[in-house]
Amino acid sequence: MVTHPVVGWVAFGLVLWVSHFSPLYEWALRSELAHVAEHALYLGAALLFWTPVIGSDPISRRRLAHPVRLAYLVAALPVQSFLGLALYSAEQPLYAQYQDLADQRLGALIMWIGGDFIFVVAVALAVGAWMRADRVEARRIDKAMSY
Repeated sequence: MVTHPVVGWVAFGLVLWVSHFSPLYEWALRSELAHVAEHALYLGAALLFWTPVIGSDPISRRRLAHPVRLAYLVAALPVQSFLGLALYSAEQPLYAQYQDLADQRLGALIMWIGGDFIFVVAVALAVGAWMRADRVEARRIDKAMSY
C-alpha cells in the first residue's frame, strides 16, 4: 500500500510543503539530527514518488501506464513550482536563520526553476518511452498479422 502512486504523490507534496512551512525547517537549521531526519524525509518521499515513474518491472503496479505516468508527472509539477514561487515571493525571510531575503530567494529560485527543469525532462523522457513502447507494440502487431 505504501508504494501506491497516490501515496507517493501525496508524500511528495506534503513533505515539501510541511517541511518548509512548519517548525521542522527551522529546527533542521539548528539541529544536525533534525537536518539528517529532514533529508531522510526528502529521500523517502522522493523514492515513493519516483518509483511508479521509473520502476523496473513494467508488469507490476510499481510502474504506471504511459498516459497515467505522464499525468502523474504533470500534476506534480505545480506542487514544487508553487512552493518555490511562494518562498521566492515572500516579503521577508521566513526563517530566523536567514537574515538576508536574497539567500531565501536564491534558494527558492533554484527550487522553482531547477525543479521545473527536472520535471520537464522527466515529462519528455516519459513521452519518449511511450512513443518507443507504441512502436514496439505496432511492430509486434504487424508481425503477428503477417503470419
